[in-house]
Amino acid sequence: MRRYILTGAPGGGKATIAYALAQRGYPVIGEAATDVVAREQERGVEEPWREPGFVDAVIRLQQQRQQKAPLDGGAMQVYDRSPICTLALARYLELPVTRELRAEVNRVVQSAIYQPMVFFVQRQADIESTSDGEVDPADPVTVATPASPANPVGSATPVGPVGSATPVSPVGSADVKRFEELHRAAYETCGYELVDVPPGAISDRVDLIDEALQADDVRYSEEAWNF
Repeated sequence: MRRYILTGAPGGGKATIAYALAQRGYPVIGEAATDVVAREQERGVEEPWREPGFVDAVIRLQQQRQQKAPLDGGAMQVYDRSPICTLALARYLELPVTRELRAEVNRVVQSAIYQPMVFFVQRQADIESTSDGEVDPADPVTVATPASPANPVGSATPVGPVGSATPVSPVGSADVKRFEELHRAAYETCGYELVDVPPGAISDRVDLIDEALQADDVRYSEEAWNF
């Protein structure tokens, strides 16, 4: 199974791209941090990312989804973020890199759980004009369906323009650039190759990823026949 990561800063359109890829038939594994934030806010915790154990809760859900993702849906899967994103988030929030986070990052890197090619969704040009803590109101966001016995992996479910039910993000618009830079640094340090997905029409951005995935699929097929 080849697992590809889709990442980027909030407000760049990543969730919309993930949904569009799912519409094209790619198995897409939903973002874990969004679920953890939404779950804790439903319990009355206004800013879950300030609570002890937040990072480890995200890591556990990411690991659970990766390990329980069905293997019969084709040769590849697309993951909306990964433990490397959680490492970058911990650094952004100035939280300690816990033993559990360090162990999971080491596991996915050393075991090559994810493909070295990572799709990095760049920010839309007007991200700076959005209000603090929110994404572009014109950009639909994704809220991942929480895992359950009937659905152990969860799924990316698009919801329309941002409304009051949207979980508040730990990343304010003023800090999006720094958050993006921390993500780039984390992935590059871990040896991943970032493929930039520039701003533009959703169809063009999805086409770029689709074509790259198909080209990678052809490459793997050719290598399999040339043993």
